[in-house]
Amino acid sequence: MRIVYKTVAMFLFRILFLLLLLGKSSTFLFAQSPSKNGNSDYNIQRKLDSLLLISNIKNQTIEKLKADNTHLQAEIDANKLRQSNAKGKGNDCTDRLAEQEDIVRRQRSDIEQLYQKIKVLEAQLGKLPVKEQQVEEIVKTSIHTVKIGSQTWMTTNLNVTTFRNGDPIYEAQSVEEWERCGKKKIPAWCWYDNDPKTDKKTGKLYNWYAVNDPRGLTPVGYHVPSESDWNTLVNHLGGELEAAPKMRLGKEWGDSATVVHSKTNFAAAPSGWRLTSPDGTSFTSEGAYWWCATPLSLKFAWTRYVVFFSKEVKSYCYPKSSGLAVRCIKD
Repeated sequence: MRIVYKTVAMFLFRILFLLLLLGKSSTFLFAQSPSKNGNSDYNIQRKLDSLLLISNIKNQTIEKLKADNTHLQAEIDANKLRQSNAKGKGNDCTDRLAEQEDIVRRQRSDIEQLYQKIKVLEAQLGKLPVKEQQVEEIVKTSIHTVKIGSQTWMTTNLNVTTFRNGDPIYEAQSVEEWERCGKKKIPAWCWYDNDPKTDKKTGKLYNWYAVNDPRGLTPVGYHVPSESDWNTLVNHLGGELEAAPKMRLGKEWGDSATVVHSKTNFAAAPSGWRLTSPDGTSFTSEGAYWWCATPLSLKFAWTRYVVFFSKEVKSYCYPKSSGLAVRCIKD
């Protein structure tokens, strides 16, 4: 009989754990302009994944309960047979059989209560899409993109705190933590100037170890652009000496050339970057800086950046321990 109690207790514990998990995923995942639909695609997908897991646990538990119920009914029938055979053999045997039947009735009552809890979960699941194609559709509509030539780019910097598989990325909240992550090659992120207010406007800054992590930093269907991807974009916009105004979001940069060309809608805002050097760690706000997925050496990787009052898109190699934004391109 203890097996049934143990099954019920384990199921309720797993449900409570997953419900607590759902309550913790509430941050925006992509920096974007304020809109009516503020939910992020990763946030929604992780909630749906959790609900699907609850549904799977529910189905497995129902099958177990059905098997236990069949076993209990067989035991009741056996008790009745033993009680019938025990007639005339004394009250002790009859009392023992009655006690067993009472235990069975209490267990069946517990099972019925569990069924009611399952119905409540089913009602909650019914309010959200749980099919894979529906999840994919949510992801597609939550990410803002622009087609430039043959490429499709996101119009906002990446703003995630977990890898594609759900593992958390370390948040370096101090200079010491950031430098330690760089030395130990630990994937990490931070806000520009450690200020959460920059989150929605410019996204997060990542070290290159987060960019290059095999768990995947970008959403499914996107990747961190390579040096070749950036070259294709810049060449389409007129070359590295002329492309910058066509990439910038006009109102953020204050020069007339940018305003004229902002219809390109790459929508770059000044995101700054986090410099890590032998002299220490500091933030620089001269423009917008993005990682390339292309490494140069064990300690350096390629970047692209644009700065104030310049038409040029610059290419440079930065230490992998530095913090730069990430702009995703579609596969």
